[in-house]
Order: sequence, then structure tokens, then C-alpha cells
Amino acid sequence: MLVQHLERKLPEVARKIVGAEDVNMDALTETQLLKIARDWFAEPVHAEANFPD
Repeated sequence: MLVQHLERKLPEVARKIVGAEDVNMDALTETQLLKIARDWFAEPVHAEANFPD
């Protein structure tokens, strides 16, 4: 939802998004959420991304 909102309202910000996870964060524990984040950053394409400051 956030990505789609940014694409409509702030396309210059949306272009900086390098990836997104579609999850129901309210239904996840902190441990589950951290695992999703760690798994995402463990993928070489994400780990080596040139993130803007």
C-alpha cells in the first residue's frame, strides 16, 4: 500500500525504493518481522545495493 501511494503522490520518492515486502505487520511478532528483514537483506542483490544516504 505504501509503495502504491508513493507512486501516485511522490513518484520521486517511489523511484528510490529498491524493494518491498507485502506482509501484515500487525499479525507478526517482532521475531518474525526481524527474520523477514534479515532474509531480505541476506539476498545478494539487496545486500550489495547502493542505498542512498
